[in-house]
Amino acid sequence: MRFEKQKSSIERVVGVPPEGEREIMKGMAETFDAQDIEKLKTKEREKTKEELVVIDLANDATNALRREYGMDDFDVPAKNVHIIPRKKWPKEMAHELGSCLELDQAIIIREETQSRIQFLTTAIHELLHFKSYTALRMTGGKEESGAVGIGRYRNGLSTVSRDGAQVYFTALNEAITQELSKRLLEEVLVRERESPLFAEEIQNTETVVRRYGGVRTSDGRRLIPPGTLYAAPRSSKPVEDISDYLSRGGSVDVKALTYSWQRRILVSLVKNIYQKHADQFKNESEVFDVFARAYMTGDLLPMGRLVEETYGKGSFKKLATLDLGDEKASDRKAEK
Repeated sequence: MRFEKQKSSIERVVGVPPEGEREIMKGMAETFDAQDIEKLKTKEREKTKEELVVIDLANDATNALRREYGMDDFDVPAKNVHIIPRKKWPKEMAHELGSCLELDQAIIIREETQSRIQFLTTAIHELLHFKSYTALRMTGGKEESGAVGIGRYRNGLSTVSRDGAQVYFTALNEAITQELSKRLLEEVLVRERESPLFAEEIQNTETVVRRYGGVRTSDGRRLIPPGTLYAAPRSSKPVEDISDYLSRGGSVDVKALTYSWQRRILVSLVKNIYQKHADQFKNESEVFDVFARAYMTGDLLPMGRLVEETYGKGSFKKLATLDLGDEKASDRKAEK
């Protein structure tokens, strides 16, 4: 069941009769509009004019993607995006830059004062989560008020088990989100290259990447990692000539694409599937489109069929549990 026009990020409520689903959907629409979130009232700060512009750009980019998959535009108002200063950011989310809160119909983003490109990247990433297929379901318990408990069921590919103990497709879901974020970010920055919001950051980043792209640190890591989004002088004073600054030993602040291992797995999947099904697809982009379409629309069948045809029976389930029980999963997620 869908509203005639989408009024919240929730597209379905599983496990309840139609009248119950309508009531829950109405409540989520009210939550979307009101944004009266008690736990954020003492934490968030007012958004700057620049941040409001960036949120509009992120909305436009993600709406364009929705249209590619036959979906209507779905604008997320700036009031649903909450900026949290670093000192008030939840300690349990110390390694995260943002989060999509489905039950609150809100996005929270950690304050980023150094880079508008980084803020744009995070805004696109979280809006993709918000605008991809989302469903709730009954949890079986009851809230303190006595109402039947409702919890998250699906967001993109991410799927919560019936008992709530496991979340499936976490790795693949974040990989697709980040790859789509990268694509949309590049498209926005091409259009906004001369914009006062981004021009200086783009120029500084290109200079740093060009000059230090191949340099490695003493432990073998790249000084400028692959997927660098933003690089600028780490200086309290304005730097007029970044090339001169770097030649004199100045250091740089670097922000790069995250979820590295998840994206490597996705790239490998897409490449292998294309190699084995070259007669069905013109290129690897068409294969990735199968994953992206499932992520946006919620229809997993074509993706699951393609994975099973390529890797054999049971491979789709294995992909779903990719990072469950992995001792290094928490370390890998810290890249976020």
